[in-house]
Amino acid sequence: MHARRGSLVLILALAAGGCSEITQPPPAAESRVSAPGLQAAGTAATGEFAQTSISTLDVTPAGSNTIIRQTSEGVITGTIQGTFQDDLHVVIRKSGAFSTSFKITCQCEIGGQSGTLEFTATDVGEMVSPSTAVFSGRAVITGATDALAGTRGHLLIDGTVDLATGLSTYQYDGSIR
Repeated sequence: MHARRGSLVLILALAAGGCSEITQPPPAAESRVSAPGLQAAGTAATGEFAQTSISTLDVTPAGSNTIIRQTSEGVITGTIQGTFQDDLHVVIRKSGAFSTSFKITCQCEIGGQSGTLEFTATDVGEMVSPSTAVFSGRAVITGATDALAGTRGHLLIDGTVDLATGLSTYQYDGSIR
């Protein structure tokens, strides 16, 4: 079923009976493949992903959990620049704690080189107020095309979800090759 963007807000608010400790997944192993223009030892990568819209949102109850499948669009700034689409699978527990796995496809530029980057990402989080949820995790570059072909790396991510809009903003910090 397709629901309005505000459904994520309602689902998180209804699920929140308390807060759980946020744990961060272990960092991913780095690939040794280097893309043209990137240093063999890796390049520091910092910046921000900002969702600007939600194009699909499916909400399904699953016992005491709620499952959300969402597609969002946004802008990435910093070392990696461009636009992205992410496809999320979120499991929200009755406590308000949640875990997310998602794929990000970015039409990006790094150091003047353009192409498509594909990321696989995971995070865990919790509600910290009636209007905000926080999360922490990682994103791994799993594919690249065009001038970015061969780019690999990992990014640690930390962010927030605005429960009024359902949109998230998250900072990234890591290394790309």
